Amino acid sequence: MDASKTSIGARVRWFYGASYMMMWGLMAAWMGGVSLLAGMPGSRWLSALGLVISLLVVIWLLLAGWLSFLSPESEPGLSREDKYVFPLVVCTGLIIWLVKLPWAVPLLGILFAVFFLVLGRIRHRAYYALAAGWCLAGLAVPRYFAWPGEQQYNIFFFLGGIATIAHGAWELTCCLRLQRRQTAPE
Repeated sequence: MDASKTSIGARVRWFYGASYMMMWGLMAAWMGGVSLLAGMPGSRWLSALGLVISLLVVIWLLLAGWLSFLSPESEPGLSREDKYVFPLVVCTGLIIWLVKLPWAVPLLGILFAVFFLVLGRIRHRAYYALAAGWCLAGLAVPRYFAWPGEQQYNIFFFLGGIATIAHGAWELTCCLRLQRRQTAPE
């Protein structure tokens, strides 16, 4: 397919699909980072900026989900990977609520690592580095960041988000290379 003949809508849908993982990482890192910075003195403007950027990221994620739902190759109902997001959110909430702090963050790291391994298996991709990043974030936070309770969760999500951003950027560059090879003249 010639790149000059594809519509702008198809290109936007492709970009949303290719950068989806990176945007989830940006959201996790942003939420954790803003929560950490909001506790610093003189950071009133950060709360407003954090709210605006958080809303923009959520709008982007909703738009990306809506565009993937409208794509002609999408099937009705939940995808196989969507079926694992709800248990992830429930388990995350239960771990944060029930488990005491020295063990909660490493358990979250293992939970997210297992989630990304399952997600990689569903997508037929190797997410080992991403899973290792979340697991290492969960193990490193209690050891190297002796901060009060809530801040340990924030730094965990910040570090895990950075791992997801790096993996999402790698996926985006791989998709761009593949797109370039497919549209290159022979």
